[in-house]
Amino acid sequence: MDKQSELRNKLFESYFQVESGIFLEDLMKNTTFIVACWKDLHHILEQHVKYFDTCSSLSEIKKMNYHEKDYLIIKIRIWDYLVIDLENNQVVEKKNAKKLFTEDFFIHNFNEKKFENRDCFNMYHFEGYDGEITEVINFYQLNQEILTLPTRIYYKIGDNKAWTYLSIDLANGGIQLGFQTPDQFLYEQLFLHSDLTPSRMQDAISKIGVDKIREMFQRIKDIQLPEKVIPDIFYEKNMILPKNDGNMILTKKKKNGK
Repeated sequence: MDKQSELRNKLFESYFQVESGIFLEDLMKNTTFIVACWKDLHHILEQHVKYFDTCSSLSEIKKMNYHEKDYLIIKIRIWDYLVIDLENNQVVEKKNAKKLFTEDFFIHNFNEKKFENRDCFNMYHFEGYDGEITEVINFYQLNQEILTLPTRIYYKIGDNKAWTYLSIDLANGGIQLGFQTPDQFLYEQLFLHSDLTPSRMQDAISKIGVDKIREMFQRIKDIQLPEKVIPDIFYEKNMILPKNDGNMILTKKKKNGK
């Protein structure tokens, strides 16, 4: 076995050494309603936002009060937004958005990156909408409780010399399993859908090998995530707790298999 495979295998096996946690399969089953809600929003935008299609991604949606006015703001990707004026039920187009908002607003509220000595606001894009914008507003109002739940879960194992990570994106229904070192001796990602089926897009086959990737995909459902990496609100809303019907979502793995 070569050194890359040995290191990668060691990192992968570390996922199965967690003694108390939540099975990935259980987590994904109990967050399907979040994925489904975001998928419905995605479908609405596909119909009415130019160049937004099935391959486009969504980041977050927020209702915000700014300068004593309510807005519904959808972040599509970095520097790309759909801004809705809730007072007038209108989309705020680019020329007006640049006057109303500042780069700092998006840095502080949507985690955009600040570049030293560089104003990136001229690179921001504000989308138009060719349908009835009330469809988006009504959808948000009906599903606000779901759309404001956290959509990203990140779990990392390792140190600064070599690490593996599991990145879950509920808003876009995807999971990424990665292996990495600072010098890119390891730099591979595997991609899955939220139901844990493999994505057709896999670019690490030549590095990892078909048989090993198949083995990883078969075992990934049994990965246990420590409770601390799960958003607190998931516990508060009883999304990840023992159910009265006996379906134990929170799992405990005992030592020596007992």
